[in-house]
Amino acid sequence: MAGSSISQAKMRSAKAAAKAIVKKQIEVEVPPHVIKARDNFAYFCELMGKKPARHMRDWHKVFLTGQSNEHLLDIAGPNTCLL
Repeated sequence: MAGSSISQAKMRSAKAAAKAIVKKQIEVEVPPHVIKARDNFAYFCELMGKKPARHMRDWHKVFLTGQSNEHLLDIAGPNTCLL
């Protein structure tokens, strides 16, 4: 039993040390073209080197529901059949 409590004490000590580590927040300025690409699917595709196909633009309109949940931002909502 002594070995078990020693390992538990080491585990508690390691967890406490990990919680004590403070990471500095770094302010990153997002370039304007990145902000535009977030809002404009066609512009995003051009930045990636290929223009979007018509059907991809149609899908994008369906995906952007404006609803969010804990996993998805602005694309949550009911299941939708795209085909």
